[in-house]
Amino acid sequence: MNPYWISLRRGFISQLQHERADILWGIHAFVEPVFVAFVVIMLYRFVGTSSQDYATYVVFGSGFIGVWAMVLSFGGKSIFQERMQGTLELMFLTPVSLFTFSFGKILSSAATGLVSVAAVLAVGKFVLRLPIHIESPGLFLVSLVMTIVTLSVFGLVLASAYMLTRRVAYFMNLMQYMIYVLGGLLFPISVLPFWVRPISYSLSLTWALDAVRVSVSQNAWESSVFWMDAAMVTFLTAVYFVVAVVLYRYIRKIAVRDGKLSVY
Repeated sequence: MNPYWISLRRGFISQLQHERADILWGIHAFVEPVFVAFVVIMLYRFVGTSSQDYATYVVFGSGFIGVWAMVLSFGGKSIFQERMQGTLELMFLTPVSLFTFSFGKILSSAATGLVSVAAVLAVGKFVLRLPIHIESPGLFLVSLVMTIVTLSVFGLVLASAYMLTRRVAYFMNLMQYMIYVLGGLLFPISVLPFWVRPISYSLSLTWALDAVRVSVSQNAWESSVFWMDAAMVTFLTAVYFVVAVVLYRYIRKIAVRDGKLSVY
């Protein structure tokens, strides 16, 4: 069997086992996104906005808040934990690809984060009675897969950076809320200042979420917007992957040269 496939699968399975034993998993997967959805919906209703205007943004934006939290807190943090436990050095010495093992862990966190999307969608449709109907189910599933893959690859870039320092908690907090805003998870990025928008457009999550919303609200097969979103997600994901590979090789090189993985 291909050794890269083995390390990817083992990373995926081991991360599932860690998440199952962590009580914070339920908070990130269910409590946080549902709470955010309730708060934002109340704010939109307070200012008199029609539910037709905010339902799709709030439901899927809140759902992917849970997915991003899972990628950041469990996927990327798993590399940080390996370093704290002193096992990262050993993983560098094994014949197993640490790069694909890490990707498997992050992909596992992103995939299990889909329960956040399902939870918020169920609450929005059946509890809050929001007008949500998926017009293009097939492309909706495709857009969900695209979002999970691109978030996993982006998380792989961050995971490589986590190998450089143990002071990663500050960076994680910054990335968590910055992506919420720049990705336009709960509001259109058109409300952001003009000079900020290029940063938003450089994030594949911005395009992936737009593809999700288009597949929900209209016939995405005939929508040029959906296919533009899909093309941008594919391109940016490829860019992220190249950056992750280059960054990982650089970090591996300096780790071998300096031998400071165990140093705070």
